[in-house]
Amino acid sequence: MAAPSCAGEFVPIAQETGLILPLGYWVFDEVCRQVAAWSLIEPSVPTLTVAVNVSARQLAQADLPEQLAAIAARHGVPTDLLEIEMQGEEGGVPHLKMRG
Repeated sequence: MAAPSCAGEFVPIAQETGLILPLGYWVFDEVCRQVAAWSLIEPSVPTLTVAVNVSARQLAQADLPEQLAAIAARHGVPTDLLEIEMQGEEGGVPHLKMRG
């Protein structure tokens, strides 16, 4: 069996196996690490807002805001530079802006 090669194949497997939550936090951690690295490489460039997709299961976690804020703080990334997206079943993508 070939490994899943796109999100449409990979995400359902991660949900079925229960790996979607740790995977989501890992992705958010990597995004924050990269945003912090970009600001060190070129501090004179205006900072970018970065959108991160989360699963419905992750969005349902009561402590999600605190977890994401802690990850951002660990990397020194202001939360106002981060947006959370969730792919809706109808294909819409609602955006949630993090507040500091």
